[in-house]
Amino acid sequence: CLSAATGAEGFRSILAPFAFAQRPLLDRIHDLAAHIPVLFVYGDKSWIGSASGEKTKKIRDSNRGGLTKVMVIEDAGHNVFADQPAALAAAMMGFVGMLNESRARNPVAPRVAPFPGCMG
Repeated sequence: CLSAATGAEGFRSILAPFAFAQRPLLDRIHDLAAHIPVLFVYGDKSWIGSASGEKTKKIRDSNRGGLTKVMVIEDAGHNVFADQPAALAAAMMGFVGMLNESRARNPVAPRVAPFPGCMG
């Protein structure tokens, strides 16, 4: 039985053999300062699954106590901002609210560059 493929599925199948990240985040996540929060947002219908975000969360949260959250937005593809803008905004505002509550309870870590050599 054949089913109609979506554009995202077609794109993924065309690029699968040769399109990999040149500098995968998982190989560099240890360079990110532990006190910098990270939010990964995925669409549940995206051609990119949340596995790398979950693995990053595990690395950061278990090894260094980093604050990392992974959220999957329903009825959204890869372009979550276009498919579910209100849900994306709610997810981001919830994350920022959680950070604000956490910082109100605990002193803020000294400001350092997120990555070595980065002044932002």
